[in-house]
Amino acid sequence: VLVISTAIVDIFSMLIVLEAISFSIIGLSIMFFSKINIEAVLKYFVQNTLVTGLSVFGIFGVYFSIKNTNFFILKIALDLIFFNIVNYNVIFIFCIFNLWILSFLFKLGIFPVHFYIADLYEASSFVSIFFLSSVVKPTVFYLFSKVYFVIVGNFGFFFSHFFIFLGIISVFIGNILAFGETRIKRFLGYTSISQFGFLLICLSINSLDLVCYSFIYMFIYNIFFLILAFIFVGFSSFLDNLTIINFSDVGYILQKETLFKVLVTISLFSISGLPPLILFLFKYLMLFDLF
Repeated sequence: VLVISTAIVDIFSMLIVLEAISFSIIGLSIMFFSKINIEAVLKYFVQNTLVTGLSVFGIFGVYFSIKNTNFFILKIALDLIFFNIVNYNVIFIFCIFNLWILSFLFKLGIFPVHFYIADLYEASSFVSIFFLSSVVKPTVFYLFSKVYFVIVGNFGFFFSHFFIFLGIISVFIGNILAFGETRIKRFLGYTSISQFGFLLICLSINSLDLVCYSFIYMFIYNIFFLILAFIFVGFSSFLDNLTIINFSDVGYILQKETLFKVLVTISLFSISGLPPLILFLFKYLMLFDLF
């Protein structure tokens, strides 16, 4: 998916890739049939359909305004509008681009389209969640950063304050909800809202260095998540009567081996972004570069 996304230079092609990603999420989720699972998938499907409809409306608005869907042609057209070489309503451009970008925000789980994340995580297996966090979201974030730097360009000033606001709210909501959560999968869902809110803030600063740091951050995050998924799935496979739902269920794993105890503790604390672990230090370095 990442290889395909690097070759995309057209907004219609990008929409097709984003929808293919959505259906892959639905496909992975319905593999594990249950009442809770189906309800979560239906909620995701309905919300995704509404968001996609708004995104299509925004794309058609872009097309009928600029008469092209190629990234580089759109960038040239927006630069002409920015420098008043071509007269056009800047507020209208801002609105239709935000409708299109709404699809990216939804798939990343950014405020205000984050409501499905916890339910979808809870209804999915640890393998599906790992696929979601290691393949789907990095691909969407890459496409989003591509749009932001290639197309938006000089209009970044108008979008950056808006995205920083959404990122700050996402960090706040994710941390608050994760703080009181006792179910592991929902906790991971809430932390993902916070993590991608933070990455959205970094993206909005218009720094390529911060974008590179963001992908390294996601890579390290997924390493710790892979460790958790490997341990949880492994214990669930060998012990049929063990279903890991709450943090209290992790106590059984921690009693078995010191190595598992260390790995699970470090991984959970790292994913939470707590000091002095590596993801916290990475956030600190990114914030230091931010200011």
